[in-house]
Amino acid sequence: MKPALCLTLLVSLLAATGPGTQQAPQVVIDAWEQPRVQLLDADHLPPSLTDFVADATPNITWNGVDFTGDWDAAAATLTITGITPLHLSGRTHIRLPKDVEANVRHHEEGHDQLNGNEYARSARAILEEALGGFVGSRFKGVGADDATRQKDAWAAARAQRTRRVNNACLRLLAQMDALSAFYDEVTVHGTSRRVDTDKGIAAALRHRDLMAATGAALPAAPDTRPSAGTTGSAGPPTGR
Repeated sequence: MKPALCLTLLVSLLAATGPGTQQAPQVVIDAWEQPRVQLLDADHLPPSLTDFVADATPNITWNGVDFTGDWDAAAATLTITGITPLHLSGRTHIRLPKDVEANVRHHEEGHDQLNGNEYARSARAILEEALGGFVGSRFKGVGADDATRQKDAWAAARAQRTRRVNNACLRLLAQMDALSAFYDEVTVHGTSRRVDTDKGIAAALRHRDLMAATGAALPAAPDTRPSAGTTGSAGPPTGR
C-alpha cells in the first residue's frame, strides 16, 4: 500500500536574535509505542481496505527543533546559532475486522515488530545526519525594509528545518516499508503455511542486515498480494 501524507506541524520557534553558541544536533528517540488497533465492521470496510482484510501503517511524530539566530541587518543575513533537541516517537496503526482470525492479527502485529525494530536501529542516525550543519547555516532575507527582510530569512530557516526533518522521517518510513514488503513476500501476506509470522520476521531482519553489510539498499519486494490478504505500509511523518 502506497504511503499517504499527513503532516501536522505544531512547532514553535524561538525567534531570538541575540548571540548564541553553535552545537551539534541532539535527537531524543522515545520508545516505540504500543500499536493503535482499530477494529472494523467486516461488512463495511473502508475503500482503502478493498484488496486486504487488514493493514498496518507506521507513523512517526516529531517535535522540538526550535532554534536561535543572529541577524546581520547590514548583510540582511540570519545565521543560525543554536538548536533545541528533536524528540521522535512512533507507533503502528493496525486496522482489523472485528472477527478477524488470530493468525491475521498476529501477522499485522509482526509488521509492528518490524517497524519498531527499524525505528530503534536507524532513527537516531538518520535524524542526526539530516540536522547536521543546520547550526551555522545562513539565510538571506529579501524585502523592502529590515523588518521584512528579517521575517523572510526566519521563514526560510523554518522551511529548511522542517524539510530536513520531514525528509529524514520519510527516509526512515521508506526503510520500514521495504522491510514490511519483504516480510509480506515471504509470508505471502500472512497466508503462507510454510513461513509463519515469526519465521517471516526473522527472515526479513536477516535479509535487511545482509543487505546493509553489503552496502546495498533493501529493495521493495515484488507484489504478490492475494485478493484477500494483509499488508503493511508506511504513513508519513507528523511534526509537532
